[in-house]
Amino acid sequence: MAATQIQVGHRYIARDARSVVWEVARVFMGRDGVDYAELRSIRDRTRTKSISCAALERRADYERVSDG
Repeated sequence: MAATQIQVGHRYIARDARSVVWEVARVFMGRDGVDYAELRSIRDRTRTKSISCAALERRADYERVSDG
């Protein structure tokens, strides 16, 4: 897996939905060879989504916030 600064427990908010805080549940390599972070809403743990680590690191759509 490629080196990434994203780790389990890091928290992010989407710049277009700042009221939802997402926490990294796991980091994994997809079938396409790209590193992804599985994010879970801290308010509703059933809400999950995966996003490439590169997209999180770019900080264009997501902003890192303090960890729990």
